[in-house]
Amino acid sequence: MNLNLDLLPLIRNMMFRKLFPFLFAVLFLAGCDSDLKDQIKQRDNKITALTSERNSLKADLEKSQAQMLQLQAQLDEINQAGQPTEADKALQAGLKKSFAKEMQDGQMEIGSERRRTYLQLDEAVFFGSGSAAPRPGGIRILEKLAKELKKHQGYYVVVEGHTDKMPISQRLRLKFASNLELSATRATSVSYYLQNELKVRMPMIAVAYGPLFEAATNKTSKGRAKNRRVRVTLVPVGEKPI
Repeated sequence: MNLNLDLLPLIRNMMFRKLFPFLFAVLFLAGCDSDLKDQIKQRDNKITALTSERNSLKADLEKSQAQMLQLQAQLDEINQAGQPTEADKALQAGLKKSFAKEMQDGQMEIGSERRRTYLQLDEAVFFGSGSAAPRPGGIRILEKLAKELKKHQGYYVVVEGHTDKMPISQRLRLKFASNLELSATRATSVSYYLQNELKVRMPMIAVAYGPLFEAATNKTSKGRAKNRRVRVTLVPVGEKPI
């Protein structure tokens, strides 16, 4: 059977029309497949990057938590070290018992600051006006203090001399050039008496502050009397004494 040659172009045209959508679909799907693979690759790369970042953040978090626990342990140790020990409590209890009358009469104040125990002595009880020599009442206080200190070990004895802000009188300037010198002489006198006369075998430091640190106002006679004082602080060995 012979086909009319004139029909061949028509047949080819019809076949092309039928095949074109198929070819287009194949090419489109091939393009989509390539895009899909690229998207999958990008997604996998992103997942890998996020996983790496997560692991890094997790490691940083664990490191930070370990550092926090270490710092907390150090803080607990510092806080524990600053708390009064049984020895500190025994020292404070003994002093308060020995000086119960002086505390009741307002001649002495006993207190504590963390592990430090202090006794604040009224200058009027301890020294005569313009004098650095302890009065008999002051000596009795030192004797009681020495007796109590000999029961305990492991402390520095820091003796501080304080004055008011009133200028040294013309009469006293023959002995003391200033309030600072007066406070130094009184602090040294107390520490010398404890160490040499009463045989307290503890490291001892005398410190002069003069009018530098006020305990009360200097505008009234009552306030100035509170500023004229001797303070004895018992500092555990190992801490800075002043």
